[in-house]
Amino acid sequence: MEFQKVGVNVTVLLPSAVDTPVLPQLGLDAATMPVKPMSVEQCVDEALTALGTNQATTVSRTLATRMVEGMIDNQVVGA
Repeated sequence: MEFQKVGVNVTVLLPSAVDTPVLPQLGLDAATMPVKPMSVEQCVDEALTALGTNQATTVSRTLATRMVEGMIDNQVVGA
């Protein structure tokens, strides 16, 4: 916020897992992960959209969807 006065904008991207070659190197299998990793293209698209609109923070659609699903599941289980 303090840099905004001098024309500097910062965007923080919070993606879910991204389908890159590092996943298998970390011992992860995209096919068995509870959340399907997003494509690199989708991650880049969301980042560029956030930058273009000067969003300070953006949560990937995939992660946001899983968060909402988790909240709904918790409410149904707790009911």
